[in-house]
Amino acid sequence: MLTPVFRVDQTEDQILLEISAKYSKAAAADICIAENTIIFNAKPYYLRLRLSGRLEENEDEVKCTYDVDEGKFFINMKKLIPGEVFTDLDMLQKLLDTKPKSTLGRSGIEVIDDDAEECEEQEIDDWEFSQEITSEEPIIEGSTYGFANLRSDIFQRLREESSELFEYLEISTVKNAERTEMRIHSEQAKFDEDHYLSDFFEPDYALEAAMNYKGFWEDKQSSLLSPEEKAVLVALRKNSIPALDFKATILVYSGLLELIFSYCYVKRWFGDDLEPEAGTMIAKISPMLSWLDTSEYPPKALESCFRRALIFPYHRSFALAEKCQKDAAKILKHGREAVTKVLLELKALFSRRDPFYLFNQLYIEDYLIWMQSRASAENLEQLAKNAKHIKITKASLGLDLDMLEKAALLVMEDGEMEEDADITTMEEAMKQLGIELGADGEFHSELEREMIENMENQERTPQVGITEL
Repeated sequence: MLTPVFRVDQTEDQILLEISAKYSKAAAADICIAENTIIFNAKPYYLRLRLSGRLEENEDEVKCTYDVDEGKFFINMKKLIPGEVFTDLDMLQKLLDTKPKSTLGRSGIEVIDDDAEECEEQEIDDWEFSQEITSEEPIIEGSTYGFANLRSDIFQRLREESSELFEYLEISTVKNAERTEMRIHSEQAKFDEDHYLSDFFEPDYALEAAMNYKGFWEDKQSSLLSPEEKAVLVALRKNSIPALDFKATILVYSGLLELIFSYCYVKRWFGDDLEPEAGTMIAKISPMLSWLDTSEYPPKALESCFRRALIFPYHRSFALAEKCQKDAAKILKHGREAVTKVLLELKALFSRRDPFYLFNQLYIEDYLIWMQSRASAENLEQLAKNAKHIKITKASLGLDLDMLEKAALLVMEDGEMEEDADITTMEEAMKQLGIELGADGEFHSELEREMIENMENQERTPQVGITEL
């Protein structure tokens, strides 16, 4: 849990508490007052304060407001004794301290039981969270994330949430330049040839239904926002998006293409009514969400999504990925309103499951604000054209899909021969096609062999020391 930045002030009759919790789920915030103790809980934030005086515990006397633009809670509480002056409100660490530890008994004499076992576990008399004053400044230089990679102040402290959101727990501490290589290495290890070939040669009814699905983007009129969707837009925080340089702008458009492609893939699988699990799969397909790994250009973003669409979803079909590419191009062609419709559905989807709502604060809400204020209609149109004409080939994915399919066909053809004929095994077929069985018992493509050789060479290369002159 995070200890939020806070400030405490007072009037003659009230205590005024200001809490900065911009990544919280505001609707689920909880405030509890017991005598001189205030407890505030709004995931991922937790704050417990002990004041020098007592407060009115009647919840009707507590007034709480939330500033969406600033991401701040303002809580007004009544003093139990009007006019009492509360001391040390500026001593933040003292306010955060846990309750005083219990002292000796009333007699002041400690009784030692000679019969007690020496290894008896020590009694725990303090079950409270420890709290530390934290800063909202960046922690790791060169490690950023969020919309346009503008953030670096949250995931490093949220290990529990990170373990659910990311494939690599410490990814938020990895420098941006190193994330792509780590991601690709992880993907290579998780690619399941048998699963891919099964969907390729024996597509089931559900996969065929996904291929034939018709989304709202097939009709521009259906891409218009409903009154309910417009109301959500109005309620968004009003923070403006800073002006972005050329590089950051390309990152944002590349990320947008990722989000729309991932949405379309899951939409084809789940249909019109997306289940909460759909949010997990959308995040899984998008490298920006699952690895905090942004692509410098849209073609690279699309290529990465194709790869992940063949590794993680239940249905892993290159043809289905091609359909989703066309879907994304249509949505972009319909313009700002259709794109906004997708982003609003992503926002609603991520809000339904902890801790995926964090993606809303870090990405989706900023994308919505940017789409309404800064996104260029001309750039969206150009991105739509690019998305339509970008050619992603099986060979470009580095998974040896063509070779796998040919090897499987060889095995299937030999399997149809007479029983007394020699039958080609999958291993023999792979060798015929130049894909070798490694020492670890796994088939390795040319890309994988190069990566393994590079890693082994790096390990064998002696480290040369630098002598100071």
